[in-house]
Amino acid sequence: MEKSEKNILQRVLGKIQRKCSSKAGMSLSEIMLALIILMLSGTMVVQCVQMAGEHFNRSRLESDAQLLCSTLALSLKDELCYASDVRTDGGAPVYFSKSRLMGGNCRILVGDGESGTQDGVLYLASTNGGSTKYFPLVSLAEYDGSIRRGLSDSTGRLKADIKEFTWDSDNKYFHLRLEVSNETYDISSEAEFNVYPLIVG
Repeated sequence: MEKSEKNILQRVLGKIQRKCSSKAGMSLSEIMLALIILMLSGTMVVQCVQMAGEHFNRSRLESDAQLLCSTLALSLKDELCYASDVRTDGGAPVYFSKSRLMGGNCRILVGDGESGTQDGVLYLASTNGGSTKYFPLVSLAEYDGSIRRGLSDSTGRLKADIKEFTWDSDNKYFHLRLEVSNETYDISSEAEFNVYPLIVG
């Protein structure tokens, strides 16, 4: 606030104080002026609190997105390092997982809200005997910052997506580029890495 504005405010408040201490009381215009000043001050305080809250929510969600992205990357590395019999068939890699007791053909996919999956969640899909089971790579609660951060509706919802998932058949490794984002706050975190299976069959 500039000096001139401070001086004006001080003069107005001084007049109000003198009027309040005077036996004559305050005129209607003076009361209206005092109410307007109070309303403007209250509006400024509310706006400042809202801005601080938005900044806080955004910062915490950025931290959540980075943490989820790192956790998913670690889970994918742990899963794919035990892959064998990898093939692509013109699409995303399909492999046999030696880390899972269920066996069968496995693939990594992003849930689309169908077949019992949730939109924006990474799953390990295992097909055995004609039936497919879906296992989330991390807990579903890790995607929902709304509950942990006290946000309303789904503003804290994080979504994962696989931007790249390829198999280098010559050098025998997976290449992945992963993204975790939040649409409400326009937040995104990425991880790009290679995974070399321990046993290649």
